[in-house]
Amino acid sequence: MNISPAWFSDPDPNPIPDPNPDLCFPLSGVRSISAGVGDDVTLPCNTSDVVNFEDVAVEWTRPDLGPDHCVFFYRDDMPYPDIQHSSYEDRVDLVHSQLTGGDLSVVLKNVTTNDSGTFECRLSQASDNPTKGPISTIIILKVSDPGEFSVSSDGNLGLTTGLPVTVVIGVTVVIGVMGVIGVVLLVYSRRRDMRRPVSGHSCPVESSGDQED
Repeated sequence: MNISPAWFSDPDPNPIPDPNPDLCFPLSGVRSISAGVGDDVTLPCNTSDVVNFEDVAVEWTRPDLGPDHCVFFYRDDMPYPDIQHSSYEDRVDLVHSQLTGGDLSVVLKNVTTNDSGTFECRLSQASDNPTKGPISTIIILKVSDPGEFSVSSDGNLGLTTGLPVTVVIGVTVVIGVMGVIGVVLLVYSRRRDMRRPVSGHSCPVESSGDQED
């Protein structure tokens, strides 16, 4: 099933449109979510109003992606992966298999640092002349890589906390052990050299008796 291009126009600099009198869901809030690379993240969106989902479509978008800004689109009891941004194909699903109880939340799988940004959730009127509804929820997602080096305000270079830090600690321990082994070998080598006689030099041996004329 094809979707009319009218569903996805270029992002508006002021993305919250005037409410449709037949479809008015107040902004439920702006939330910030932090995650690590590889995590599965739930992007929450709920409406307390009674909704007939046969008459509406659920949209998750990222305005910063430009014209191709669709993250997830659900209509007629099915998702439309063909109109998703390529980076979100096979990575976004509804939290529930069907829209129940006004829960429009989705799960974004295997996030990367490129997923950091602002996500918008809204319901739109499904009709021959589709009208975008107001934004219901705005999610600001920040994805960090535990292995990234970061520079603190005092100019020191450090690692973000996470699994790679344990790897660094392990490498540091190995280097320390190798250093101790090197010192032991050096001491042993020096002691061995001290016990070895010096060639070409011998101590004179004095006779205990008187020499004969």
